[in-house]
Amino acid sequence: MPDDTLKKYILLAESVISKTAKQTQKDQMEYFKVFLVQKENSFAYSNSYCDSVIQHLKEEGREDIHLIKVLHLKASSLVRNSWYEDGMACYYESLNLALKLNNSDFKAASKIGVGWVYMEMGNLQEAINWFRNAKSDISDLKVLKTFTVLLQNMAATFNSLHQNDSALFYLLPSIQYAEEVQNLRSLANGHAIHADILIDLKKIEEAEVALNKALDIRKKIGDPFYVLSDMYQLSLFYSKVKQCEKGIQVANEGIVLASKINLSSKLLLLHEALASNYKSCGDKDGYIAELEQIGHLKDSINKVVSANALAEMSAKYELEEKEQQIQEQEFLLTKRNYINIGSVVLLVLMIIIGLQYFRYYKHKQSVMARLAVVNARDQERNRIAAELHDNIGTQLGYISRRLDFVKEHVAASDGNSILMIDEVNLSTRKTIADLRETIWALKKERINLRELSDRLKVFAQKQFSTIKNIDLILEENYESDVLFSSVDSLNVFRIIQEGIHNITQHANAKTVFWF
Repeated sequence: MPDDTLKKYILLAESVISKTAKQTQKDQMEYFKVFLVQKENSFAYSNSYCDSVIQHLKEEGREDIHLIKVLHLKASSLVRNSWYEDGMACYYESLNLALKLNNSDFKAASKIGVGWVYMEMGNLQEAINWFRNAKSDISDLKVLKTFTVLLQNMAATFNSLHQNDSALFYLLPSIQYAEEVQNLRSLANGHAIHADILIDLKKIEEAEVALNKALDIRKKIGDPFYVLSDMYQLSLFYSKVKQCEKGIQVANEGIVLASKINLSSKLLLLHEALASNYKSCGDKDGYIAELEQIGHLKDSINKVVSANALAEMSAKYELEEKEQQIQEQEFLLTKRNYINIGSVVLLVLMIIIGLQYFRYYKHKQSVMARLAVVNARDQERNRIAAELHDNIGTQLGYISRRLDFVKEHVAASDGNSILMIDEVNLSTRKTIADLRETIWALKKERINLRELSDRLKVFAQKQFSTIKNIDLILEENYESDVLFSSVDSLNVFRIIQEGIHNITQHANAKTVFWF
């Protein structure tokens, strides 16, 4: 819709919509007003207007779809005027809001916007990543047809990478979808991108047809920004294919239109296209004249940019100065509260630290008491073991030695006496062996399974080594190491000791398996 027609409808709608109208109707009207301001006014004014609308919505707490739509309008305007970082910041803000609202359509739209910024900045691979991410959010073909801009951006990016097959894979369906839903803007974009691909494929006649289709649709839409973009593209195309007269004609038409609406960025591009056509035709005078004109335009644009930058810096400084004053006043007003709050917090912290220290002290005392009990128990155990070894062990050893002495002096013919002495001596030696095991167990707080098993194996081998007709087969398979107390270890030892005694005395066994 042409701008003047859109403006008439907006004014008519404002006169019809009453104060009691639904909020969605008011939001829609405000959205179109922002859109129109961007098309009719300078970038600085339209950007300021967008900021005022966004600020008003945020002050009302309006974190809704309407805020996202206005953020998208602002982001688009920023990117079109090469303010890439600010534009990307707007798209990221809208993406976070869409995620918060769980709105899949605007999640995809925001991701497409971020990818578009990367595409404009020349970071093509990152742009493709974002486009693919956005496409993964769109599972319904019906919804995808409304996002033809996504497919066209992917096509344009692949075309810039000279991957024409991939570019056509995404572009041709987008043109078909745009025709189905009669999205003229998207249809014009599709033909323009198709022309770039055809030029890359050296299909010159088909490229010219596509470029003219795009330009005709742009003129129907009435958006001068894109009309001038397509005229620049068409003029540059004619210079490349040596059809300079057509190129010069299109460039001059564009220059008149750009001068009329004071769009300096497109005016510069069209003069560059005109210079390219003069150069292609060998018109040196025309080429030199256009180069001079391009130089004047660049100087003019730089002056405007510098003036805008200075004005922006001045406004930014004043804003920061006011914010600093407000912050200082707020600091003075809240300083006393901070001191009071700090005192309370400090007191609470001191109480907490005191309680923690008291708990630590009590815990330390408990641990020390337990350690004292353990140490006393260990000392008593070692004392008993030492007493058994020094007193009873020594006495038993003395008895065994005396029995050996008596046996040597008994007459060999006194068989009964010798037998009795051997039995008593054997019992004494077994008692000494049992005493050693008891002392070994008493000296330890804990005994692991392997240590106990090794002790038992030594005992078993000694017992069976004196018996000729019994074979002992040892085999071990530990799944885990178990800890026993000294009492349990001694009990286990006695049980197995009794078992070995029964085997040697009563079982008449020939083979003993130890597992």
